[in-house]
Amino acid sequence: MSATIDTSILDVLVKEVAVRARTHIEAVGVDTHLILELGMSSLDVLAVLAFAEEKYGVLFPDDELMTLSSIRRIEEAILAKKTVSGARAKG
Repeated sequence: MSATIDTSILDVLVKEVAVRARTHIEAVGVDTHLILELGMSSLDVLAVLAFAEEKYGVLFPDDELMTLSSIRRIEEAILAKKTVSGARAKG
C-alpha cells in the first residue's frame, strides 16, 4: 500500500471505473476488485488501464496487468512509475 495517497488520481480512476462498470460512483471503492466485485469485463479493465496510461504518461507492461485488480493497485503503480521516471530525469 502506498504511504502517500494522491486523492486526485484516486478520484479520477473512481470516476472512470464507474463509467466503465456502468454503476454509481458510490458503488466503487478503491479496494474493490474490478472484475470479481464490480463485474467488469477484462476489456473494460484494459480500457481503464489504457486511460490511466494516457492520462498519467505511464506504461503498464503486460506482465503487470493481472496484478492491477483494484483502483488502489492502479494508483500505486502510477505513483511508482512516476517516482522512477522522476528520479531518472533528475539523475
